[in-house]
Amino acid sequence: MKQRSWRQLYMHCTSVLVTHDSRKLKILPTRKATGKGLDWDYDRELSFDLDSASWKDIINSIRKQLEGHEAD
Repeated sequence: MKQRSWRQLYMHCTSVLVTHDSRKLKILPTRKATGKGLDWDYDRELSFDLDSASWKDIINSIRKQLEGHEAD
């Protein structure tokens, strides 16, 4: 993970909750909470209709969202 400490990992990590049913794929990332811990970041939630969305578009959308949040 290329982090020197647990604190640095916490400060730079991104985690996501991925859920799906037969029609929808939802990706809900976290953000650093005001105090300690992580909160769900509903402003950056992604939702895809699996009947009409292409996998290429889904993957590209997820990559764009994570580009600015990757650790060095």
